[in-house]
Amino acid sequence: MGHNLKYPVGCRISWCGEEFEVLENYNDYNGTVKQGNNVITNFYFCYQGEEAIVISE
Repeated sequence: MGHNLKYPVGCRISWCGEEFEVLENYNDYNGTVKQGNNVITNFYFCYQGEEAIVISE
């Protein structure tokens, strides 16, 4: 893979005031995240102009 991802697996992100844990990052465009017991398999890190922010790695 050779490059560092902006949203590394295991980090916590904030998007629109909600927190998620990154489970998989396919290409810094989308991935799989977890919020509580809910898993979102096609999560977009940037959607409608709102970009996710890494809050802990």
